[in-house]
Amino acid sequence: MHIEFSGDIESKGVQTIPEIGVGESVPVRVGLKPKGTGSLPIAVGISYQRLFDENRYEVRDTKQVRVEPEATYLVEDVFLIHSDGRLIAHHSRKFREEIDEDIFSGMLTVVQDFVKDSFKSRTRVGMKRLDFGDSKILIERSPHTFIATVLVGQEPKLLPLYMLQVLKEVEDRYGPVLEKWTGLLHQLEGIEAIIKKLLFVAKDPSADMGALSDSPVTLTARVIEALGAEQTMEANELLRQAQSTLESDIQLAWQFIEKAKAQADSIQTQLRDRMADVLTASRDTVAEMKGIGADTSQAELLLREAEEAFHEGKYERVREIQQGLHESVERQKGELASKKVEVELASLINDIQIAKSQNLDVREAESYLTKIEGAIQKKNPRQMEDFLRRAKESLGRQRRRTVLEKGRADLARVQAIVAHAKAVNVDVADVQALLQKAEDALRTEDLKGLEPLIDQAEATAKARVGQILKDRYPRLFLETKSPGLQANRWSRFEMAITNKGNWPAEHVTPIVSGPVEVQGLKVIEKIEPNEKTTFEFGLRPKEAGTMDLDFEVHYTRPLDEGKHQTTDSAVVRVEEEGGYVIDDALLFHSTGAIVCHEARAYLPAEEVSKAAALEGQVKTFVAKAFPEGSKPVKRTTIAGVPIVALRAPHAILVVSLHGREPSILLLYLMQVLREIHDAYGTRLEAWTGDPAELVGIRDLVRKALFVTDVEGVSLGPLEDSTVSKIPMMVERGLLMGEGDQDFVAWARSAIEARGYEQGVAVLQHVSDATVGPTEEIAKQIRQAITASKEAGTLQISDDQVNTYVEFLRLTLEAAFQAKRRAGIERYWPVARIAVKTADQAGYDAASAFRKVIVGQSGAKELDLVLPTDTWRGMKIDVQVHMQSVSASYRLWARKIEILLRSQDAWKIKAGLDRGEYSVGIEGQKVRIDPSMVSFVESVPDHVVEEPFEGGVVFLDTRMTKELIAEGYAKEIVMLVKDARKDMHVAEDRVVEIELVAAKGLRAMLQPWKDMILRDANALDLTFVQEPASDAYVIEAGLGEETFLLGVRAAEM
Repeated sequence: MHIEFSGDIESKGVQTIPEIGVGESVPVRVGLKPKGTGSLPIAVGISYQRLFDENRYEVRDTKQVRVEPEATYLVEDVFLIHSDGRLIAHHSRKFREEIDEDIFSGMLTVVQDFVKDSFKSRTRVGMKRLDFGDSKILIERSPHTFIATVLVGQEPKLLPLYMLQVLKEVEDRYGPVLEKWTGLLHQLEGIEAIIKKLLFVAKDPSADMGALSDSPVTLTARVIEALGAEQTMEANELLRQAQSTLESDIQLAWQFIEKAKAQADSIQTQLRDRMADVLTASRDTVAEMKGIGADTSQAELLLREAEEAFHEGKYERVREIQQGLHESVERQKGELASKKVEVELASLINDIQIAKSQNLDVREAESYLTKIEGAIQKKNPRQMEDFLRRAKESLGRQRRRTVLEKGRADLARVQAIVAHAKAVNVDVADVQALLQKAEDALRTEDLKGLEPLIDQAEATAKARVGQILKDRYPRLFLETKSPGLQANRWSRFEMAITNKGNWPAEHVTPIVSGPVEVQGLKVIEKIEPNEKTTFEFGLRPKEAGTMDLDFEVHYTRPLDEGKHQTTDSAVVRVEEEGGYVIDDALLFHSTGAIVCHEARAYLPAEEVSKAAALEGQVKTFVAKAFPEGSKPVKRTTIAGVPIVALRAPHAILVVSLHGREPSILLLYLMQVLREIHDAYGTRLEAWTGDPAELVGIRDLVRKALFVTDVEGVSLGPLEDSTVSKIPMMVERGLLMGEGDQDFVAWARSAIEARGYEQGVAVLQHVSDATVGPTEEIAKQIRQAITASKEAGTLQISDDQVNTYVEFLRLTLEAAFQAKRRAGIERYWPVARIAVKTADQAGYDAASAFRKVIVGQSGAKELDLVLPTDTWRGMKIDVQVHMQSVSASYRLWARKIEILLRSQDAWKIKAGLDRGEYSVGIEGQKVRIDPSMVSFVESVPDHVVEEPFEGGVVFLDTRMTKELIAEGYAKEIVMLVKDARKDMHVAEDRVVEIELVAAKGLRAMLQPWKDMILRDANALDLTFVQEPASDAYVIEAGLGEETFLLGVRAAEM
């Protein structure tokens, strides 16, 4: 016979059985090692032959075997030893092939030695615990035997009591035999099965304990565990006494165990009665579920399971099922209550909507909606009903109160309309009669009569007023001026509001928004038709750069309850703090009278006296500073503030500084004075002191506030002035003072020495030398436009030609200014320039002559952007308006916000511009409305933004190797042109160029050799070790490279 085990186990020690006779039973002992825990199927297959039959037969069987987790059973070996030291029986959990004979002999020797010593002493030593390697040995004795258990791990608490039970069974059954035992094992048949029980002692009371499952110790322990220590204190105490007397009297200890079991059985009976009540409650719960119409199929299955658990004594399971059934019925009752609440809630919401339509105050009632929703989430029917009742009561109270308050407010409003109407001679006598009746109804709280009377009075009054207001509207237009903004400094900002309509504007409220702080804005009570109101307020930008400011003006018109507004926006430039040094510009008449005072800083009303004090002190200084024959420029210090004054024939311009004086200051002041005298000279000469004679002169004086020599700071209205071109022309060698002096130093000295007339001559000298970049570009643009017009490819008028020329000139000047701010020479190439125009005319001009812009600016790519579009090179961030999102998708609002913030803002904007954008949430397509998001534009770090009169130029400052190489080539050309001037070689004369440079620079310039030859009018460019002796040599640097450039006239 061959035996085979299969399943999720390993087996060993399986041997062939040679023969089994008829009626014979052969025990088979094998080693099994399960691979998992729980209920595992184990299959056994046996194949065999019959005598005198060569065929083989098979029989198979499969059984579910319970497998406990590893280390559940802690007793590895059990020894039963006679009191004289002879081994009676031994049982091991290990398979026999895995038992180490040396270790087994060692353990047996230790136990037998203990038995012998105990026998010799004839004393009761009680429970003995010995350490043997990693194991622990527990030894207990009875009158005729010793029992020893070998443990691995922690000692089970009840093991001594189980050992006591086994010893008692041995003594009760085999005591007389053991007293006179001869050593023959057949006299003790069955004793092995008794001691084998100890192998089932487990640390987990729920594990399979084999024959110990019915032990009084086990039953008592389980009852104690089921009922808890408080209800089984007596049984617990009896077990404790059993353990304490175990060492002295086995019989007494066993009596304690039996008493504990009896006590536990009594308690268990009580528990059974209690569980019977729990089971009855479960049946009642199921009946209750049927009574409310709930589905009880699952509940009835659980009830049957509870009944089975009750009969099996699994009381904890009975309690669990009852708890679950109770929760289920409460949940279903809550769901029924919720459905009822849903109906009532819908009715309440409808009542609230009706109340809203009647303009009642429903805020308190609406607040209960949130509380009701919370009660629904908590499944609390009582709270739901309570909040519903309170909401309805609130509606009732508010209905009456709000109707009265609304009636009172409506009556006052209509009375105000009547008062306005009477002021413009509208006949409203019948309306006044109706209002008197409404007042009577309000006094008596006649709600039914009040509202119709007010409505009738209001409708009649509005009809009369409507006839007056027909086609009568204010039309407000905004203008803004600034003396130049600086980051983190309060600056004066001027706004003019002009009413070009045919009806007044009242309660005019200006609002400024953007990344700035604002102070000093005030409400203008009324602006009459054709009236212009100018006011000042303070702005403090939070950071430098270009920013958008939005201006809103909210207003009403007389006899009209509606709110109106006009909006405008402006792109403003904000400089770094300290970019401008002039805080005040004061213009005095030659008689000493002050003409105007323009200040950069904004002064609140309480500090206006400071400006008046400064005017007074400067006026005193001016009166004494310019006696006959004195110098035209005077300086002083007033209250620690440097003051510079420059005199002209009819006026004196005075400025205050808060830092060092720019070297070019006098030139700018001279230019401002010349413009003043050109425009107002005759009027100043005959001025009577009336400011109305010099309207507009403030704008010229304000220009002085923009004077600066800080690189990259905007000159504002001075940007395209004659003086603004001086630094560039000096750098290019186009301007030089007398005797090769520095031009600016020479010009200052000339003005300080010889005054206004000399200053005018200096400015004319600069103007004559300016037939350079800007004018030349304008000339080229005009030629290109005229050629296109004559060729018939451009159909525009002469006025449009002038407009195109001016726009393209301003565009290129802005591009050059952007290059200057970025530290890029104007003749260097750049990767990309974008032009966003302020109007369609500018866009048309740029589109028609984009080649001119590309050629003059050196841009490789040109983007033209419509006034209403956003340049794709801008950085935009999406701002999610959670209030709008929550109003449409309250439960998904947070998810929508996370999704939108994680997606490309440009993609979202493009979708909304097309009219539709959506996101997917939980399998649903959620449409995003334009009101849910807005977009914040910002300029990337690598882009310079330069506003100009016709729009904005964006310059991409990133440089590729190719752009740098082309820029180096253009630098070589400029050096050759400078060398020509020094050599006095005409531009039409061909030259030869020699270059001593490192290998890297030569490699960069090689592709641009032809361009260098063309633009420098050179015959050849050669790379040499040393320039020719007759060459004009320049030592220069490009990047980190230094080189020698030799130029000489070519021999033809």
